[in-house]
Amino acid sequence: MRITAVTCVKNEGPFLLEWIAFNRLLGVTDFLFYSNDCTDGTDTLLDALAERGGVVHLPNPAQGRNYQMEALKNAAQQDIVRDADWVWIADVDEFLNIHVGDHTIPALIEASGDPHAISVTFQFMANGGVDTFEDRPVIGQGADPDN
Repeated sequence: MRITAVTCVKNEGPFLLEWIAFNRLLGVTDFLFYSNDCTDGTDTLLDALAERGGVVHLPNPAQGRNYQMEALKNAAQQDIVRDADWVWIADVDEFLNIHVGDHTIPALIEASGDPHAISVTFQFMANGGVDTFEDRPVIGQGADPDN
């Protein structure tokens, strides 16, 4: 099953590898990143990953301020999306928390029957108690997971 994650980024370089690795564990096979106005090397990192076949990186085609919608319109024309069985659209600060089967996207799809789409809810965590940048995985920071 081909599952493509599509996302827009700007200055999110320190978080990219964790997000890619986390989503690969969930079953994402392909990644389409759109970047715009990066000043922290996010676009350079994505170019390096793209050269190695890990992701597809494109400049955001937006002409105005509607970055996400313009990118999503463009994504529909990309082979990496058109060839996918499923598309997961998310921001790099969004992590799926799946509670069925083996906790992967294919397990979620199977548990949902024969869906055409799956809507996921989110829990607004604000900054989760994180006030400063820490050079360690995001999923290990913030609010105590036992509470």
